[in-house]
Amino acid sequence: MSLKKVNFIITVFLTIILTLTAFYTYGVAKKHFKQQDIEQIKGDVLELGYSLISSMERDGMESSLSILYKSLATHKEYQSLSIAIGDKIVLSTDKNQINRVYENGLHVDEISSCLLREDMVFYSDFNYFDKEKQVVFNLIVDLNDEYLLSAENGVRAMIATFAFYFILIMLVFLLFLYFLNIYPLIKLKNCIEKEECVPSNFFIKEHFFLYHSLMKKYNEITLLNKTLEEKVEDRTRLLSQTNTLFKEAQELTRIGNWEWNISDNSIVWSDEIFTIFGFEAQDFTPTYDAFMNSVHSDDRTFVKNALDRALESGEDYAIHHKIVLPDGEQKVVYAKGRVEYDEMQNPVRMVGTVQDITERYKKSQELEFQSKMLNSVTDSIIVHNLDGNIIYVNEAACQTRGYTKDELLGMRVQDLDYHTEKNVDEIYKENLKNAKKQLEKNHKAVIEVMHKTKEGKVIPIEMTCKIVEEKEKSYIISIARDISALKAMNKKLQKLATTDNLTGIYNRHKFEEMFSIELERVLRYKSPLTLIMLDIDHFKRVNDTYGHDVGDYVIKNIVDIVKKNIRNIDIFVRWGGEEFIILCPETDSLSAATLAQKLRSAIDDASFDKVGNITCSFGVTLFKDNESKDSFIKRSDSALYKAKDEGRNRVVVF
Repeated sequence: MSLKKVNFIITVFLTIILTLTAFYTYGVAKKHFKQQDIEQIKGDVLELGYSLISSMERDGMESSLSILYKSLATHKEYQSLSIAIGDKIVLSTDKNQINRVYENGLHVDEISSCLLREDMVFYSDFNYFDKEKQVVFNLIVDLNDEYLLSAENGVRAMIATFAFYFILIMLVFLLFLYFLNIYPLIKLKNCIEKEECVPSNFFIKEHFFLYHSLMKKYNEITLLNKTLEEKVEDRTRLLSQTNTLFKEAQELTRIGNWEWNISDNSIVWSDEIFTIFGFEAQDFTPTYDAFMNSVHSDDRTFVKNALDRALESGEDYAIHHKIVLPDGEQKVVYAKGRVEYDEMQNPVRMVGTVQDITERYKKSQELEFQSKMLNSVTDSIIVHNLDGNIIYVNEAACQTRGYTKDELLGMRVQDLDYHTEKNVDEIYKENLKNAKKQLEKNHKAVIEVMHKTKEGKVIPIEMTCKIVEEKEKSYIISIARDISALKAMNKKLQKLATTDNLTGIYNRHKFEEMFSIELERVLRYKSPLTLIMLDIDHFKRVNDTYGHDVGDYVIKNIVDIVKKNIRNIDIFVRWGGEEFIILCPETDSLSAATLAQKLRSAIDDASFDKVGNITCSFGVTLFKDNESKDSFIKRSDSALYKAKDEGRNRVVVF
């Protein structure tokens, strides 16, 4: 009920109460004043009657006239006096009263306020003794209508005065009541209508009854309302923020949510799904058929079967498939869904998400292609961080080392390194330092390490390294090549380049290298260095007589005899044809001459098939300070030829 209706009802109720109160007050007052007049009249009649009795008993009827006229002077309401026949005394309120017969009057004891009416006449009987004779007379009071109306007008005037003051008091009370009750209610109503419900004390003191009831409750309600509004505002703001964050999260992750009401075939999409499918929300109504039309024709049956299986089994589904946008663009999406059932286990609703994974799918395809390409490379590819933890290997890395991919991904590069003398961590630190030093000058570093396979085989590895930065972390990408075959080839080539093909001993090129090393040692430590040069006697005759094969046989056997009699530090070289050189470090000329004599005797004592006895001539020289290599060799050669000139099969020392 509105406040206006409440005010109207209160006003009508108060008006009725005031009206009834006025009528009731008027009736009671009128009755009271009439009764007061009757009592006054009765008293006047009785007072006058008893006065007349005393006077008449004493002086007779004539003496009563003075009392009667005196009564008229005292009671001015009586305008005339008459003494009627039969001893009737009449007091009348009408000054024009004439003698008349009064037959229908009421005895004064029978009069009541309700019987007062126009031209009222009432009487009272009195008796007295005149000369011992009892005399009875009637005292009659005649009240005309003018007197009665004037009395009633007096009552009305009194009632009006009383009503005026009563209404004035009631108005004051109503104003007081208004400002204590109605005004706060109106103000409260205005506050509520203006939505400005704030705590207010108005101007009511604590001793007023509304303070502890209405206003206290009002303040409590307004506080609760304010708290509720603040909470609603906070919740609304949080909900708005959550919705904004949720929408932004969907935009960032390219994920949208959907709901399919199976009963009416209606589908609700979030804004992001409209974006993913290339539709405008206001121009497109999503339905099952519309969705299926957006699915690529190659995947349509697959998607339908997945949905049907989910509806039949109740299990969640998760698939990825292609869709076609209105402009013909193709995308790949990842869809998930869950079925909800009613009490009868009938499917009624399905909810799920759709994520645009086009870019991720393309990247995965690229990564898959790259992975295939990397796995097809015959060289090992290893990626590890600076601590050596392996994070990627290709198939070649697994095959070369005999480990599975999972095994290698749980290892460190240090676990593969091998060294006979150093700790693997020390090796790794040295290799890392070397690689960084090379990378400061070049865009790549090449280092050579030894890796141990799962079976324990040690293989030489050449690693081409490069450091890359990814997400503020450094990684080393290495292409590791098994150089076992290369090492063997290099060793073979080196052997071919430094050894004699027929005998396997050092050739002239290797002698140049070794002589330089020994010459440095001589200059540094002042140690002796001698050179023995030997030549097979009459070797040309052997070749000419028995052929080159026999000649080669002789050379190899002589080499074997020499190798068995020299030290490991001695450098044995085929100088050319049938000439040989033995470079003897830390050996003086006497010791070298002794070795030469030993070799000469050993060769002379040997027997060669088809050929028989073979001899050799020797020239021995000691290296001199500041002597050149050529001078050193030339002096040995001169000693050799002197031995030949002196008859061969001998040793000459220069």
